[in-house]
Amino acid sequence: DLHKEYRRQRQMCIRDREYTSAKNLLEQEFQCIKCHIKGNQMPGGSPANWAPNLAMARKRLKPEWIVKWLLDPQKLLPGTKMPSYFDPANLTVEEQDQIHALRDYILVIE
Repeated sequence: DLHKEYRRQRQMCIRDREYTSAKNLLEQEFQCIKCHIKGNQMPGGSPANWAPNLAMARKRLKPEWIVKWLLDPQKLLPGTKMPSYFDPANLTVEEQDQIHALRDYILVIE
């Protein structure tokens, strides 16, 4: 399975620092877990407002699609509740790195 192999390779490549940094982006800076389910961890609020379980991403999503989604969710699904954290027209190298780190982290969430 291509996703399983990708996940295995990414787990080997993600250094502890990168993993911790991406986890911080997801949980603290962007607060994705306020809406998203993360494994067995449920967000607050009404289940009607919950976003998909991030632990299922590795089985359901292609790595390159995750990058496009994080870059501009409104472009892929107009009207989505998913906020945009990046400006595609003015994306910095640091923001590109953040998107790739988030993708890599999301693909190893269990």
